[in-house]
Amino acid sequence: MAVLTDGFTRCKLCGELLMKKDEMVCTTHFIANMADPLWRYSDAAMHKTCFMAWIHRKQFISKYNQHHCSHGSMMQMTEDGEILVHGGTKNRLRKRQHSYKWNERRARKEKRRRKDDIE
Repeated sequence: MAVLTDGFTRCKLCGELLMKKDEMVCTTHFIANMADPLWRYSDAAMHKTCFMAWIHRKQFISKYNQHHCSHGSMMQMTEDGEILVHGGTKNRLRKRQHSYKWNERRARKEKRRRKDDIE
C-alpha cells in the first residue's frame, strides 16, 4: 500500500510533491515483475490530473483489473482511477475508502530538520 507523507511524497508521474488537498490515484502493489515497464507505478501515488493525461493509463488500468480479477479480489479500477469494491451480498459497487495514511509526524520532523540545517 502506498504510504503518503504530506509535502514529502512525490507523484510518480510528474515528480511534484503530493499534498492532502490534491486529488490522487493510489494503488497497492500489484505488478511483481520488475522488468515490466509499469512496475514502478505499482504501489504508488499520482496526481489525478497526471494520471488522466498519462499515455499508459489504459494499459495500467487493464493490468490492475486483470491482476485483481485473476486473484479473486473484489476491487476494480475505473477509467478515471477510482478504486471500486464489490460489496456485500447485493454485489453493489462502492468507492473504496482509501486507508492510505499521511504520516504528519514524519513531515513535521522533516521540516524541523530542514529548518535546523538552514540555521
